[in-house]
Amino acid sequence: MRKPRFIALLLVMMFLWATLPVRADDKKDDVDEIGDRKVAHRSIISQEKEIAIGKQYADQIDKQAKILKDPVINEYINRVAQNLAKNSDLQIPLTIKVIDDPAINAFTLPGGFMYLNTGTILAADEEDQVAGVIAHEIGMRRRAIGPAR
Repeated sequence: MRKPRFIALLLVMMFLWATLPVRADDKKDDVDEIGDRKVAHRSIISQEKEIAIGKQYADQIDKQAKILKDPVINEYINRVAQNLAKNSDLQIPLTIKVIDDPAINAFTLPGGFMYLNTGTILAADEEDQVAGVIAHEIGMRRRAIGPAR
């Protein structure tokens, strides 16, 4: 009767031990290391090529979409985005533009180009909701360019 209990306890202990982090000093899990973690550096193309590709797409979007010209809104959104970018692992400049469109949407292109619809801004009750969308897009940029380490 004692043997099954011992085996069950042993299995539980092995499971718990296996779920512990392999390296507790891993920088990518340390929030104090944000900006120095090198999690967004591994890409299948160079940063220069990525920025050039993103610029081509951004130029097309700028010609087709109705970009908001309001300097107050643009400055505000840019300030929120730049504060998030400087406190992230993003290693290239972030360019954000607001599209005059009532749909709730935001998207990121390669090379640090981001677009946010006015509908997203209007749907937000607080600044942190807009910041959350922008932060999500900054994080998605890393996934779009290739695997991270």
